[in-house]
Amino acid sequence: MLAASPQSCPAANSAAALRLIRSAAWVSAYAQTQAADLVNRSAAALFAAGQDCGEAANIAKLLSSEAAWQAAEAAMQTHGGYGFAREYDIERKWRDARLFQIAPISTNLILSYIGEHVLGMPRSY
Repeated sequence: MLAASPQSCPAANSAAALRLIRSAAWVSAYAQTQAADLVNRSAAALFAAGQDCGEAANIAKLLSSEAAWQAAEAAMQTHGGYGFAREYDIERKWRDARLFQIAPISTNLILSYIGEHVLGMPRSY
């Protein structure tokens, strides 16, 4: 009896596709985290030098909150239904990551700051 090749087995293709999608989510979350770290360090250097760091600090907060949310989503997706079980501690990280987008400064206020002070757009609120 011949073994089925991955190309002839839809289940194998589905499993491989699912692994690829999950790994892409983790890679994307990692890349976003690294980008947020770079901007955060830039903001810290500007602050330490006594220069205006509002743009870099707000962009760092925005990128960090989005990176945390994407990583939490990837963790929740990877764990599936177990992600909601308290024993795995994913649900708490998922909730906490969402909190970073609304506190202490919401994403909308950050976008308003960038639009008004960096891009010179009219005040939107």
